[in-house]
Amino acid sequence: MNIKLFFISLLVCLQQEKVINNIGPILEPDPVLFTFETKGWLVLGILVFISILIIALKYYKSYKKNLYRRNALKKLKAIQSENSKNHLKINQLNILLKQVAITTFGREKVANMYGEDWLLFLESTSKNTKFSNYSVVFSNAIYENEDVTEVDFKTIIQLTKNWIQSHA
Repeated sequence: MNIKLFFISLLVCLQQEKVINNIGPILEPDPVLFTFETKGWLVLGILVFISILIIALKYYKSYKKNLYRRNALKKLKAIQSENSKNHLKINQLNILLKQVAITTFGREKVANMYGEDWLLFLESTSKNTKFSNYSVVFSNAIYENEDVTEVDFKTIIQLTKNWIQSHA
């Protein structure tokens, strides 16, 4: 019985081998051509172009919107490097702060402010600018022409710079 099974399985194997040999070569499909000429690539290209254009326009608007800040910072450096007394520089800083505030908040709101109200307004429109701590220094420098110590002057310069960079 075992020999019979052996011959039967051998016969089946031989027939399978003949069938496999008669199949012939395996036919593979043609490779899919890759081109950028399809509709999907066109849509993607248009979307990427529009996205880049929108980002560039937003950057340009932001750049133009903050032009007055950059100009004010240049004026601040010029004031800082002048060879005049500190109380005169404080007066110029006050004028610069007024100009920037008028540009940002409008003449009606800012032009009439002075003294303590003006310094409190500056504090309320920016973070980490404690101008009211130097109200005596400001008033003495502007109205009484008293000179300002170098330490106070440098602190006021830094406060002015911070306000220009971070005001609302």
